[in-house]
Amino acid sequence: MKPRIDVEISNGVEFKSCHFCGCRAARVEEASEPLYQSSCLVCEARSSDLRVPCPNCGEGIEVGFEGPGEGTCPNEDCEREIDLAYLLEKYGPVQDPKEESEVIYCASCEHNEECVIPFNDEYLCLCCAERHDFEEQCRYCGNHIAGFDPEGSAAFGCFMCSHAIPWDRR
Repeated sequence: MKPRIDVEISNGVEFKSCHFCGCRAARVEEASEPLYQSSCLVCEARSSDLRVPCPNCGEGIEVGFEGPGEGTCPNEDCEREIDLAYLLEKYGPVQDPKEESEVIYCASCEHNEECVIPFNDEYLCLCCAERHDFEEQCRYCGNHIAGFDPEGSAAFGCFMCSHAIPWDRR
């Protein structure tokens, strides 16, 4: 694979280290700004990342997923930090306070703040970069959650509503 990857790099294709196998064989492609996808030529693992231009210097910030949608500018003279609030302001929908929020929760990362925005014809989580085709409402607490199967939620709730049936109480 290395000769093929070297040729592609010399032709301007970006590769990074694979999050799964560690080989520098994950080919990076822009899906739709700010979303980038990579697929490893060695182990075939796929991942999605968010890349945001730094509001100070314009350098690309890769949003890490150790914390909720956080990243630091790699430019040593800048090192500006961004967070979920910044991402929501930059990429989220314009909210009318009189209307129900279009920003919802994510069933994949179960972050305790609303972090999923409408993105093209689907939903994008700004915390874990997961894309969802649909959103559903919890039948117990009423929260809207992207990628959520509401089956059984009337009795058991969702990750946001502390479970409807108190199993430990007697």
